[in-house]
Amino acid sequence: MPTAIIAAEKGFEVVGFDIDEQRVARINSFDPVIEEPEIVGRLDFVLKNKSFRATSEIESADYYIIAVPTPLTSEHGVDLSFVWSALDFIMLVMQSGNSIILESTVPVGTTEKIVQRVKKHNPAWEVGKDFFAAHCPERVLPGNIFYELEHNDRIIGGYDEESSAQVTQFYRTFVKGNIYFKTSRLAEMVKLIENSSRDVQIAFAHQVAAMAEAAKLNPYEVIHMANKHPRVNVLNPTCGVGGHCIAIDPYFLIESFPQQTQLIAQARQVNNMRTQQVISQICRALQDFDGKPTVLLAGLTYKANVDDLRESPALKIAAQLAQLDTIDLLVAEPNVAPIQLHEYVAPSQIVNFNIGIEKADVVVLLVAHTSFNLQNHMVLLQTKLVLDFCGSWFKVTQDSSNFLSNVHGSVEKEL
Repeated sequence: MPTAIIAAEKGFEVVGFDIDEQRVARINSFDPVIEEPEIVGRLDFVLKNKSFRATSEIESADYYIIAVPTPLTSEHGVDLSFVWSALDFIMLVMQSGNSIILESTVPVGTTEKIVQRVKKHNPAWEVGKDFFAAHCPERVLPGNIFYELEHNDRIIGGYDEESSAQVTQFYRTFVKGNIYFKTSRLAEMVKLIENSSRDVQIAFAHQVAAMAEAAKLNPYEVIHMANKHPRVNVLNPTCGVGGHCIAIDPYFLIESFPQQTQLIAQARQVNNMRTQQVISQICRALQDFDGKPTVLLAGLTYKANVDDLRESPALKIAAQLAQLDTIDLLVAEPNVAPIQLHEYVAPSQIVNFNIGIEKADVVVLLVAHTSFNLQNHMVLLQTKLVLDFCGSWFKVTQDSSNFLSNVHGSVEKEL
């Protein structure tokens, strides 16, 4: 959606195609469907000036951008069915001279398979002459997408030089960063390496956390002091890895290169295990209570300050703890409409954070949303048992004279 809006702003006539008629109707009614700063006003502008519209009927175009999900199967294999379905629609209407741009994250070699399918559909067509194909992965951060689409560097992974040149004509209209011509295979691998590298770095942080907790040390203090070294930059541990990129993309490499991805595979296992380790720590901490404690889980999205629940480890923790009859569970998630959480917790368990900390005996910090404003609640929180799995409590208390005296599970008290 942001790419479509920017292209429409730059003078292209843009048509957004989706088989979901309800989604199409919402978009044409000025509802962008996704949450992103600036998107409501910018969608309103391009709809009103008729440079953008959505439809459930595929139409002819000069450039076709495939930006569809590429999920995993139940065995962690790659499911490209949405890519092939989109391509089938495109081949119904594409004409000589058109370009197919693949923005979805895909295994190495997928763009080549797209070319093969187009040539099979139109045997007389020659890639680089009659049609063009390239992989052009996005590198954007939710919450800052519009800025990064324009200012970040971009890789144009053309099937051939002619495809790279043709596709660059589109991206150069709005990309202010550098544009690099590379092969489609290299572009596909680079995107997967970027996210897999992050996954490995997070896995190291989670192993540091496990070691520190076993040694009755605060993992955030250990990492904070280690990072005082000028060439060390350990990430902060969390309650796991979620989202539609970092938790997914490493499996694309593992499936394609099983003999060369032992480290990546092990990192995935470490990060998958982290969520269960957090659940175990919470349950051990609750054993110290007589009676039935009230437990508040703060944050359920896959990372801070977004509304995205996809693959969220915090949500998995909430769903599992909701099954316990030994606690009264409350959850606070300011960025998600309560109705979206009803599949995982009861409506009566969803509370405002301020109300939740008043009622709770135990406050479990899972996601470091800035809207929680922990600094404003320090006096109250110091009367609670605080379990910090995102580093936010450490951040606001590290300079306090009673440094983390109430944090349980990562400082003095063994769980």
